[in-house]
Amino acid sequence: MMTAEAAGGLAIFRFRDFRLYVIGRLLWGLGVNIQTVALAWLVYDITNDPLALGLIGLAAFLPTVPLSLFTGAAADHFDRRKIVFWTYVLMVVGALALMALASQRIAWPIYLVVVAIGSARAFTSPAGQALMASLVPDEEYSTAAAWSSSINQTATIVGPGLGGLLYILGPTAPFAVALTFFVIAAAMAWRIAPRPVKG
Repeated sequence: MMTAEAAGGLAIFRFRDFRLYVIGRLLWGLGVNIQTVALAWLVYDITNDPLALGLIGLAAFLPTVPLSLFTGAAADHFDRRKIVFWTYVLMVVGALALMALASQRIAWPIYLVVVAIGSARAFTSPAGQALMASLVPDEEYSTAAAWSSSINQTATIVGPGLGGLLYILGPTAPFAVALTFFVIAAAMAWRIAPRPVKG
């Protein structure tokens, strides 16, 4: 039998746009973590060089420092739903590119794709957090934030294992699954009702 506390926690899902947001965020998180593990395996398989793995991490991190000057301001001044949607679309394009590079087993362009993906991810987090706050009443925010945190943790735990299992099926398989997740996540973000930007 469900306790009153659990029922109160689940009640947050009565908000349609929050449901869409959570589904999209879960799939996006799974896709990101699947892709991250698959990238490490792919680069090491191609190069057989541990340094190449470090360079992948560096390429993913590089855009976040300069873009951090702009990402918060963008989330404050532009439609957060559109920012999230377009960053998810960029993740779709990145997954397509990685699928092609995995099938061709070419290493160096992977770093360029990872920089582009890192740039998209730099905008996703602040815009997504600000968007979530607008999807529920203020008094429900703490519950929504708790669910969002749980969703992120679930993706962080499940995604890498799933990525490793999918890589066994071939180097393109995890990127194909991540691509599918990103497409669905983008569709979920697009279906969220537009809201006025509050500066």
